[in-house]
Amino acid sequence: MLRRPVLAGHRRHQDQRAGEIAEDGAVQTHAGHGRTIEIFRVRGRGVAKATFEDADIYGKTGKAYGDLPISGERERRTAREIGGGSEDYWKKARDLAQQQLYLDDALEAGAREALESDLLHVDDPNLSKMLDIVRERIPKTAFNPYHQARRDGFAVSHDLFRHVRVDIVMALDDAGAVIAFVFSDAFRALPTKGGEKEVVRSLETYSTLQPVPVPDMTRHGLRWVDCVLPRPDLDFRNPQNDPRLTKFSVYHFGDRCGIGDPDGRVGPGPSQDLQLRGEDNPTYDFQQLVKSKSCALGACTELVRFFLNLLDPDLLAKYVEVSKEISKSTIPFEARRTNEPFVMRAVLVNLMIYEQWDGGAWHCGLAGLVPVGQFEAGDLVMYELGLRAAPAGPELRHSTTRWTGRRRFVVAGATYEAVRRWPRCLRKTGDGRAAMTTTTSSGTPSPFNSCIDAKLEDIPPEDSEDEGERVRIPDCHLEESDSVEASGGSRGSDEARRPPLLL
Repeated sequence: MLRRPVLAGHRRHQDQRAGEIAEDGAVQTHAGHGRTIEIFRVRGRGVAKATFEDADIYGKTGKAYGDLPISGERERRTAREIGGGSEDYWKKARDLAQQQLYLDDALEAGAREALESDLLHVDDPNLSKMLDIVRERIPKTAFNPYHQARRDGFAVSHDLFRHVRVDIVMALDDAGAVIAFVFSDAFRALPTKGGEKEVVRSLETYSTLQPVPVPDMTRHGLRWVDCVLPRPDLDFRNPQNDPRLTKFSVYHFGDRCGIGDPDGRVGPGPSQDLQLRGEDNPTYDFQQLVKSKSCALGACTELVRFFLNLLDPDLLAKYVEVSKEISKSTIPFEARRTNEPFVMRAVLVNLMIYEQWDGGAWHCGLAGLVPVGQFEAGDLVMYELGLRAAPAGPELRHSTTRWTGRRRFVVAGATYEAVRRWPRCLRKTGDGRAAMTTTTSSGTPSPFNSCIDAKLEDIPPEDSEDEGERVRIPDCHLEESDSVEASGGSRGSDEARRPPLLL
């Protein structure tokens, strides 16, 4: 049983009115575009409470984050300066154009004018053919993370986000459910500064002794290397630099469902950096792996667990039950602890985040991020909410602002929606172990093919349509019966995307 927080008999912390808990009852309120921000102080700490009246995490009537009024207003202001979807659409057309479009700058200007006036010259077969290809193969709703990163960089530099300079930031939907919770410098405020040093030392040793993996380009994008330009001393390609500071890597520990399994039908499989994967690797340091899991990863998990137990103990209990079901499987879950809420952990080393977004696998997933080490800049930007906060945060579509100093480690714990739904499939089928692994032609079990196993880090992500999962992954929704079981997370094109619940 989970131990309830001390204030469990009272109202939830997020339900308390700001005037009731603020020091001297002083509250600053900023309202507009469906968002109300209350800024006050509690016990010497600054608090920002943002409520979004059109957001609804668990209901089907609420809007997706990108459809909130505050998100639309920011997009319109940015589009006036740097261009919107039409600008990116034309860029795709130009990339597919014939060579003369590159050689003659005036031709592009004339083509734009013809398109805007609907007077496309029929005597230009090359241009007509080019546009036909674009219309057929590249939908206008395609989402380009690189173009969006440039737009969001403009929004940050021109203060289009509400910059909340406080210690605690809490974003809530209209019903008071927590969308995101940020506690600045939590490791030093709650445990001790010495505890953070031990965590950094453990991760430092592990990442120095272990092979350095290539950053996962499918999730973090190619633009992470931008940070090397102003800081050549962090370039890992230079042998003169300190190898302890010049690593850019991501380590994954635990289980997750693979590509094409958003409903958890096949079941979770082991991630890349477990001991199971390193048995044939002579450079793998098993002893340091055990120390890091018990020391660094465990401490960061307990920190996130503390806040989640205060904000939503019922949700925490549900995810603990999911982890217990996963631990009963045949997969050696090496990161398992007692009453563990997270199924997979990741350690990000010196990684700069651009357009971190995994909407297809989330739908009310649970995540918690703990940054440790020396940080300068790296503010969390939550696009759809129009907020910019001090520390880095989880799986709401986000980036971090450009950082100027050393950025050491971020420990992330996550339980994906597909993993959460897998125990539900077990109860229906009654046989979970058979679904845990696939078999080869010889009948021997083969590791489950996940996005980490597929070695997709060197493949730049394609433009993903900003539409429903049913459109983006059609192979998972061939049968009509799938929609009934997937109603808790998957959606059709006419249903609002259920946003993830974060910590």
